[in-house]
Amino acid sequence: MSDIAPLNGPSAASSYLPSGRIERPAASSTDVSRGSDQIELSDTAKILAKMSDLPEVREDLVARIKAEIAEGKYETPDKLDAAIEGLAQDLT
Repeated sequence: MSDIAPLNGPSAASSYLPSGRIERPAASSTDVSRGSDQIELSDTAKILAKMSDLPEVREDLVARIKAEIAEGKYETPDKLDAAIEGLAQDLT
């Protein structure tokens, strides 16, 4: 008969593992120094990260503006001037 216990369940493996806390030996002066990890994000990843910071879409506002555009009521001279000014500020 074999002395190997069957592998059904977590108790089988735990009987072979040491119990208690495993402590790591103190570092000595001969230990090798390890470098640091770096990560680079693609331009696409950067854009996607910025998109997650955007506010939620206000569906009710979008629907209202679409209806106003369809009816020809949205594009007034005042609104166009405000949009042009806002765009000019964004570009400077």
